Amino acid sequence: MPVTGGSSLIARLSTSGIPPFSGFWSKLIIILALWTSHDYLFAAIAIFASIITLAYFLSLQRRVFFGVLNEKFMGIKEAGFVFPSILFSAMIIIVGVLFPLFSEHFLFSLM
Repeated sequence: MPVTGGSSLIARLSTSGIPPFSGFWSKLIIILALWTSHDYLFAAIAIFASIITLAYFLSLQRRVFFGVLNEKFMGIKEAGFVFPSILFSAMIIIVGVLFPLFSEHFLFSLM
């Protein structure tokens, strides 16, 4: 199931805050806000939580998609309609890559 595994990996890396995925920017903004407000302990906790999330998600990804396959699941194939998975994965990457181009407009228009 390469499409499902690939889209799952992209979503998990984004949730963990890995660049260039969209989740990176939200985590970065939170950590920078904590750091500039001198809440260093909470910034460190946020970084630590991201690292733990990444470790857990990669372990889960490895066990689910790259582990030894049980014989009763040998015939499982990709779902017939994988377009939503591909679309959402593309959106995660596009938003992550293009966010710096639009961030100044979005962030400063709220102030």
